[in-house]
Amino acid sequence: MKPYITDALHDGRFVLPFQVEGLSADQIGKPFEAARVSAYGVPKSQTLEAAWLFRLILDSGWILDLSSSCTAVGGWQEIGSLNLGFAREGADATAIEWVVHPMDFRIASAERLIFEDAEVYAESGIALKDMTHGEIVVAAGVAPGSVSVLMPSSAGPLRSEFDIERLMRRPL
Repeated sequence: MKPYITDALHDGRFVLPFQVEGLSADQIGKPFEAARVSAYGVPKSQTLEAAWLFRLILDSGWILDLSSSCTAVGGWQEIGSLNLGFAREGADATAIEWVVHPMDFRIASAERLIFEDAEVYAESGIALKDMTHGEIVVAAGVAPGSVSVLMPSSAGPLRSEFDIERLMRRPL
């Protein structure tokens, strides 16, 4: 996926939807339905606070790789939006050395996290919730191109580009 977007200006507003591979944009919620996150992974030497790639492994056979794109939206201001790469288990052809951690997180709902103001609409994260209101949040990070992750077992804070309270939530 493109690490940056150059054609985001539409009718006087910067529009940065998710970049999606492996599924159509209107189907991205389907892999999360009645699914469980059985593991997550980060490349060796990266952390949940700032990763250039983050992986969720679902018990339904789907793997979701998350990264972000950085887009100039006037002057020196840059905005991050999320990239979602869906693949079926066993389709990984990357040479990345993953550090994989097992987990048991039953998904009750999935939401897109959106930053919006008069000049920008950016789909900058996702939130997966379980029945006890625990969350896995993956959002565009402070460092351009990175993502930051918050989950029930996280030791550190979410270091996303925007405070989580500033992001609107809409179902996937």
